[in-house]
Amino acid sequence: MRTELKFTLVILLLIGYFLYQFVILAIILNPEFYHNNTENILYSVGDGITAASYLLFVALIIAELKNLEEFHLDKFTILTFIIFSLLRRRFGIFGEPIFLVIIGLSGVLTAFALIIKKPVLPKTKIYWAMIGIITAGLSIIFITYIELLLRGAWDLSPLIGGSVPITAISQIINDISTSALLEELLFRSFLWGYLRRRGWAENKIFWIQNLLFWLMHPTRIFTPFSFFFSIPLLSFISSKLTYHSKQIFPAILSHTVFNAISAVLNLATF
Repeated sequence: MRTELKFTLVILLLIGYFLYQFVILAIILNPEFYHNNTENILYSVGDGITAASYLLFVALIIAELKNLEEFHLDKFTILTFIIFSLLRRRFGIFGEPIFLVIIGLSGVLTAFALIIKKPVLPKTKIYWAMIGIITAGLSIIFITYIELLLRGAWDLSPLIGGSVPITAISQIINDISTSALLEELLFRSFLWGYLRRRGWAENKIFWIQNLLFWLMHPTRIFTPFSFFFSIPLLSFISSKLTYHSKQIFPAILSHTVFNAISAVLNLATF
């Protein structure tokens, strides 16, 4: 598979993400068009995009097995991709069997390629992985403090109940197999890597993919603090971790922790 074709497929997937998000935004702005059938269609389209993402990423991983470091891919990222693609059915995240099959098949193909070709997987930098977790935790504490000042009133009673562990665990499982994993693979791995191959400077790539990541969350505009501060901060942290560690696993962990803690704190704010 030629580099230009691979880059084109990455751009097409990126466009698909954008179109899906803006369709959701359009529906939110026009609630009269929203009904059960539309909701089911949206879920199916979203699930299809996720399955397509897995298929594209497994194809790119196999095609670039000799160049994994060029795309910030490390051992733990590849293992995460395989393990969570195979475990999704057990977690019941998707209801459509065809999407479960496609996603599971992606993991099987990746594992098969590793067994057959026996590539040397770059070792994950545990130090940077820990930095990612700590940075995400500290950032959420800061964001929580600002939101507390802005909203003025929180109901902390839900945080004492039994829903907190369930919310945290379900969010972690969902993020590490969907948004955190797939978004980091798209923006901080393959988009970054192919733009570099096209001769783009690292600093230019850093800011361009940051901007694209921010713009891919248009529905957050209804919570301005999240749209104008939290999302850019999350993207900046992920990008900095990737830039310095040359791997995306620290960014995946940071992204997951960021979203999981946010989901728990939302219990006290809504």
